[in-house]
Formats: sequence, C-alpha cells, structure tokens
Amino acid sequence: MPDECRVVVVIPALDEIGYIEACLGSILGAVDALENENLVQVFIVDNDSHDGTDQFVQEMSKERVCVQLVREKTRGPGFARQTGARYALARAEQRANPVYDDFWIISTDADIIVPPSWLADWLAIFDDRSGIIMGKGGFPQSFAQTNPNAHAVLKKIGQRIGVAEKIFGVINTGGFNLATERKSYSIAGPFAQPYRLLPNGHREILAGEDWDFGTRARAVGMSLSSTSLSPVDVDPRRYHAAPIEFFDGTAYEKEFLRVNVRGPSKDIDACLHEKLLEIGARKQCMYFIGKPILTDDTLLGKPEVRAFLGEGLADEMGRWIASTSRPSMFYARNEFHLEYLISFHAEFGDDVYQRLLIASAEKGGGG
Repeated sequence: MPDECRVVVVIPALDEIGYIEACLGSILGAVDALENENLVQVFIVDNDSHDGTDQFVQEMSKERVCVQLVREKTRGPGFARQTGARYALARAEQRANPVYDDFWIISTDADIIVPPSWLADWLAIFDDRSGIIMGKGGFPQSFAQTNPNAHAVLKKIGQRIGVAEKIFGVINTGGFNLATERKSYSIAGPFAQPYRLLPNGHREILAGEDWDFGTRARAVGMSLSSTSLSPVDVDPRRYHAAPIEFFDGTAYEKEFLRVNVRGPSKDIDACLHEKLLEIGARKQCMYFIGKPILTDDTLLGKPEVRAFLGEGLADEMGRWIASTSRPSMFYARNEFHLEYLISFHAEFGDDVYQRLLIASAEKGGGG
C-alpha cells in the first residue's frame, strides 16, 4: 500500500460476474479522475464465488495496481466486509511513512455504479469530517422511466421511513455507500454478519450487517452524519427478481447476494399503488424500529419515540429486551425479527402505521 493511500474501497462479491465489471469500471473511472491514484486502493473481497468473479478481479489486479483481490470463504456480506476492512487496516499499519494522519474505509456493493466525481468528493469530505458518514444512493434514473408506478411508490415509502428516522434520531447506514474513519471503526466495528441457525445446523444468512454496524456505533455514543454529494446508482435487480416481495419486505429476509437478474421487469399495476404503499411503509417501519431499539434500549425512554410506538408496543419491546441477555443481543435481534416481529406487526402495526401517516403529514414526509 502506498504511503499516500488515504482510503480503501471494500467491495464484497459473491457470484457477481454479471455486475463486477461495470462496478469496478466506474470506480476506476473515479480513480482516474484524481490527480494521484495512490490515494486510493480498491479491495474486492471474493466471498467464495463459483462463476469466475475472482478470476476477473485477479486479472484486473494485474492491469491496475490499485486493485487487489481478497478472499473470504465464509459466505455473507458482513463476513466479507469485515475481512476487507481488517486487511485494509493491517496494510495501512505496514506503511513506512504515511502521508495522511487519517485513514478511511468506504464500503460499497458489487452492483453499484459510481459517478466520476465519487472519490474526489469523498476525499474533500474527509478534509472536514471524521467518524462515520453515510452517502446517498438509489435506483438509476432509467428505473423511473421503465417502472414509473413502482418508482412513485418507492419514493413515497422512502419519504415516510425518513420521517421515522428523524423521530428515532438515527441514520440508516447502508453498506452501498458508507465511509468510516479508522479510529471510528476501531470503536464501532468490526462488521458482523446476522444469521440464524437452522435445525440442520446450517446458517441462514440474513440482511442487515450495515444497519447493525450503524446502530452499534450509535449505541456507544458515536455521531453519524450524511452527505448528498455523489450518490451512487444501485442496480434494481432485487426489485426485478420479485416486485411484490420487494414491497412487502419478503426480499429483505433473503440472501441478497444470490439475486442475479438483469434488465427491466414489468412495472406494477397502477391500481396496486396505494395497497403496496401501505404494505411497504407499514412493514418496513416495523422492521426499522426494532433495530435501533434492540441495540440502544434507552430510545424507549425518549418521549417522541414512545409516543410514536404507543405505550403497548413500547412496553412489550421493553419486556422482551429485559428478558434477553446483553452478550447475545446481536443474535437475539435476529430472533426478534424472525419470531416476534410478525406478532408485533399484527397486533401493533395498524396503530404505528397511522401514527406514521400523521407524522409524515406534519413533517412533510409524503403524507
């Protein structure tokens, strides 16, 4: 690693041969836009691919010195991000005369496309900030043209969930565009992989390693900020694979990196607009509120949070947390979402959703 290196981009990749070339090409375009490419290293963490992803990255590393292949055999994006970050920090410590006092890790995914100014914008941000910074991202503009009904629903769901984020005082840390300074990672990290053990002893990989990282950071008193500079395009393959499951939340309970679908899919029927808006906002809201509270239960004492949840749900969640030992909370939270959230959703979901609608109207979150 060059002494001038200030940031490492970490990308987990499991069977991403259909996406990694475009992703890496866009990132190298951002590297080329810098005056000094030694400022950046790009680590692609192959997560036990069998489609040639690792061979492609290996060949690219021969052409571009800033690209490196890292391997992590245990599947799961959390494991891959953890390995990439550990490798980056170890290499940073080996530098003889580092030029910069700070050192950053940017997490992203293998199905994103970054703008040419992406790295230059991040480096400028690093001059003035520290800690953990969340960048923006979403489906490309073409999605609004090919799937206008779905785009309209997703936009409004995002606005409503954004209102809930403000009530809880947290930022949704998505691993597709997330920067963490070395000192902050040593406190909040490492990334961890949510999973549950099946009766046959196998692991079922769950989503949420990025969210877990952010909520753990907040639990230790670390501030998180965000930036709207250089948002990335996220491939809508998860929507393409199963549009209805994308809205009702089922897709969030699946192993995301197994989804490999290319090209546009059929737009949702316009008559389903309001139904999917309610289903999506309601279920994602219930999914959202559990994560920060189960990591930082002091939120249950915050008047605005308690009013939003309602006394019944707030008390029920408090009792559940009190009955669960702290050392196992990370895995207990997975159990909560899989076993308890369904019953909470059925019992309290209507009331919480109505309060979300009221708060959205009051705070300008899409009504």
